[in-house]
Amino acid sequence: MNKQFIPALALLVACGSAQADFNLQVDGYFGGVEIDTDYTDIETENTGISAIYYLDSVSIDGKPIREAAFMGRQSKIGIGYMQDEITKPSYADFKSELYGVAADIRIGESPFRVGGGYGRHTNGDYDGDVFDLTFGWHVAELGLLSFTYSNESGDYGRVDVDQDLFSVGYKQIIKLNNSHLSVGGGASVGSVEEGLDDDDLSQVNGFVKWYVTEKFGFGGQLIVDSVDGRYEDITTVQFVANASYDFNELIGVSVELGRGDINYDETGYEEIEEDLFSYKLAAQVRF
Repeated sequence: MNKQFIPALALLVACGSAQADFNLQVDGYFGGVEIDTDYTDIETENTGISAIYYLDSVSIDGKPIREAAFMGRQSKIGIGYMQDEITKPSYADFKSELYGVAADIRIGESPFRVGGGYGRHTNGDYDGDVFDLTFGWHVAELGLLSFTYSNESGDYGRVDVDQDLFSVGYKQIIKLNNSHLSVGGGASVGSVEEGLDDDDLSQVNGFVKWYVTEKFGFGGQLIVDSVDGRYEDITTVQFVANASYDFNELIGVSVELGRGDINYDETGYEEIEEDLFSYKLAAQVRF
């Protein structure tokens, strides 16, 4: 397992966030990441699919289609599969897969909710178990504060790997006359132990998205990841622009484009900076 953040199981239920008068939604996506280094270019392809079932029917009722379930405090369960594979350089042999189940349940009519998930993560000779637990609190009518603990443990043969991550996040929907604004952000801290290495992890992020109508929205997200290692520090700063359009309550599409920099600061060596570009195309079908 590379030193990176746990592939969040919450994505298995979070990526299907477009809602209407329906109980089931299926999401699929295709994307990639390109990294321009001084020696060679690295390209990866990402694919995934998820299915989410809402315990109660979700109604638009004047809300943005992609925020109606959040605004209605819906409970949901989901399953999903994700795959990352290096396609360039051709001699690279890397394929990471994550599959699992997750749930996000509101506790009765209270402002609280709980969630969790379990999955399997494979990467070449690596094989690990992933789980997370989440507690949420609707501190405002259209606002949610969440706390998450995530863990991944596995091994490369005789080398044990253990990763812990603690996260806090907040999301708020703001009504603007006939449109809506979704804003929020979060922070994570943790560590990963891999053999004799023990690295610290951290992330901060913030996002905003303006839903001009119930069907169309656009926005952006800023993400800063840091890995503080024994011999090397890695910092990644990325901005991701996104847009989504729902043709009706049953079908929608979305696109994301990201640009960023990766900075390597290795003890005794000159700093290295690499350019990063990412893209993602997704479609949603609801029943």
